Amino acid sequence: MRTASGWVAVGVIFGVAAASGHGFNARSYVQRGLVACYDGIENVGINQHDSDSEIWKDLTGNGHDGEVNENVLWNPNGLLNGAPGHPVTVESTGLSAVTATRRFTLEFACVPERQTDRESFFSQYGTPCAFMVEHNSSTRKTGCIRLYGDRAMPDGTAMDFLSPTIFRSNEFATVTVTVTPQLQLVWKNGELSAATVNKIAKLADGCKSVIGGEPSRPSQAFFGVFHAFRLYDRVLTEDEIVVNAAIDAIRFKGASISDFQLSDDAMRLLKSREQGDGR
Repeated sequence: MRTASGWVAVGVIFGVAAASGHGFNARSYVQRGLVACYDGIENVGINQHDSDSEIWKDLTGNGHDGEVNENVLWNPNGLLNGAPGHPVTVESTGLSAVTATRRFTLEFACVPERQTDRESFFSQYGTPCAFMVEHNSSTRKTGCIRLYGDRAMPDGTAMDFLSPTIFRSNEFATVTVTVTPQLQLVWKNGELSAATVNKIAKLADGCKSVIGGEPSRPSQAFFGVFHAFRLYDRVLTEDEIVVNAAIDAIRFKGASISDFQLSDDAMRLLKSREQGDGR
């Protein structure tokens, strides 16, 4: 298959241990509380990549595999989409069961092709509620990150958090969203960039999820390269968020450990993840 980057493969599964970079692979991320993990390098299994795969394997073993749209192509380190639709659909309701608890961490690493178009990084639509993380909204198109929860507030109105966090076209970044019933935070590349004190009453439960799209509006598909998506059933610590973002940059952008100025605790955690201690 030839992707937009010109890479050619023949649709076979091959090992990618050497390509993961600096001793890190998909198991290097913080593991405690990890419910679903989708990786662009290891898209069908640990240290395995299939350029023609029709699924995006959930590497946790929890079975939340995603179905890949026929318009999507695989690069060596990510999933490339440039058309309307639903890039990756997770039929399992396990992801919405986590987000409905209103206490979770969601992380994704990607490179958007567009900055001012409204598109969805992740979305869920259930009855009667919805939850999504968007790039822009219908009225604000600056490249901001938006958190939205339909009829999620105690008074029955929507949770609508247009953060000041800007995600530019052709920019690599890891975005982390931490949610509790009282507080929602947005992090970019391991740095806290936005916060809101909305009180979330309810989020979607028992519904499928879409990575890089929105179920009812194909026009809101994400255009660009999606490198990774992770969901935790707890709120990660600041050090854990910093370390996961650093691992993304090392694996998907070619950074090295020496590029990061981290706290002593975070650096120890990062180096332990390189050694794969399984925490």
